[in-house]
Amino acid sequence: MGKNHKKIIIAASGAVAMALSLCACQVGGSTSAPAESKAASDTITMMNYPDWIGENEASAFKDETGYTLKQVSTPDGGDSAWVNIIRQNSGSYDMSLAGMKVAETLDNAGLLEEFDASEVPNLKNIDSQYTEAFPWGIPVEQGKIGIIYNKELVSNPPTSWKELFEQAASYSGKLLMPSYSSDVIDVTLLATGHDVNTTNVDDIEEAKQAVLDIKQYVKAFADSDAASQVYDGSAAIAVVYDYDYASAKANGDKVGWVSPSEGMPAYLDGWVPLKGTANLDKVYKLMDFHLEKTNYADFINTTQASWIMQSVTDSLDESLTKNEALNPETAGKTIYGTLQSAEIQQAVASAWQEIQNS
Repeated sequence: MGKNHKKIIIAASGAVAMALSLCACQVGGSTSAPAESKAASDTITMMNYPDWIGENEASAFKDETGYTLKQVSTPDGGDSAWVNIIRQNSGSYDMSLAGMKVAETLDNAGLLEEFDASEVPNLKNIDSQYTEAFPWGIPVEQGKIGIIYNKELVSNPPTSWKELFEQAASYSGKLLMPSYSSDVIDVTLLATGHDVNTTNVDDIEEAKQAVLDIKQYVKAFADSDAASQVYDGSAAIAVVYDYDYASAKANGDKVGWVSPSEGMPAYLDGWVPLKGTANLDKVYKLMDFHLEKTNYADFINTTQASWIMQSVTDSLDESLTKNEALNPETAGKTIYGTLQSAEIQQAVASAWQEIQNS
């Protein structure tokens, strides 16, 4: 499950929120450079996270169509670096993996081809709630933030974000929070009764104060080892992504999962066609191939991500379908974050700076 930590990059983390905002300003509207033309070929070049595809998918696609998929690794530096690489190399990539915020930023910058859903008939296999939330291409999987706890240390876990904050003192020195500003602020907005997509800076201020109020009880703002700390008992409870819980649960049944009643901050990842591609017809063929049930099952079984094609469930590994955090039928309410205004991103960045410095 270690490779699932790619979501730290894809999920439009708060650590790069302001950089993303600045990037959007640089590449948006009339400032974006025209796409360079490129000759059509039998090779589709895709920016993708390493191995974030079905184990047999690329070879099966070549066997069926004769087209080769060339995957170029996503850059370090978060979403802003991602967008800038595509902008600076316009026409070099045919398509890209993209989270919702990256996709919207690329679209605003004129760096996407207009997506024609009619060219991807198998898109019908994806529930409409996901296709409506991701209109820039095909949605492929999702992630969400919930609560995990050590069953030996926590007998009565909180059922909501509000309860987690109210009970923080009882977990003093044993509570882990995420290390990314938007993740922390998003769950705190829900805990204080606000929308994760708020447009009111006063809501960010209230969330900041709520975090400051419990910071004395927080062991650490942790990265990918939070789940392992809960599993070994060095922490009692943590706010993590669903794939972190899945990673811990793979070792045994010592860790439980809570889908807070207010809902869980979440995101969709998808595949988008990039401006300037000369292989748009082949990109659509690959997208359609990916959404065939057999190929999509290969993708989910390989990546162990949370799937968005419910009809594929009977083709997935039992360890996935029985995981209450990954299975969309049992995971609980998700709330997708949208691209925020520069004012809100500045407020989040300032709040996070104060939280870190306090």
